[in-house]
Amino acid sequence: MTRGMRVLRMHRRVVCHEHAAIETVDGPDPYAVAIPGRGGRIVISTAMFDLLDTEERAVVVAHEQAHARFRHDRYLLVARTVGALLPGTGHLCNRLHFIIERWADESAATRHGDKPRRPRPPRVVIGGLWLAIIATAALATMQAHHLAALITALCPGG
Repeated sequence: MTRGMRVLRMHRRVVCHEHAAIETVDGPDPYAVAIPGRGGRIVISTAMFDLLDTEERAVVVAHEQAHARFRHDRYLLVARTVGALLPGTGHLCNRLHFIIERWADESAATRHGDKPRRPRPPRVVIGGLWLAIIATAALATMQAHHLAALITALCPGG
């Protein structure tokens, strides 16, 4: 119970009620975060800012704005509280965090109309898989006569 109360106190401490703003913070590590709360404040490190071009920055900001707009902090608060009260549910909390990140990714991609393409396997790999499937089916067909003999042996007089 005290672990759950600790999670709630920590959340209250970091909640932002100010209006939406984007701030840059000096730092050597690249990161961007949406501060929990209605304010929707977004913090981007200068290291992250320097790594990205203008379009990439816009996508990162859109990702963080999705977190703020959809109040993802509430979902994570519930997950962390449940995780604190029921220690065996940590994997569910991790899964929810992954899903929320994907939700923000999809929102940013929809907003900017650009979604990274999934890499396609080389044609050789696809051809090899089809060849393996066809070979397996052919070998199984050739072995069908053994199955017919087995059925006849097991069910005589049919």
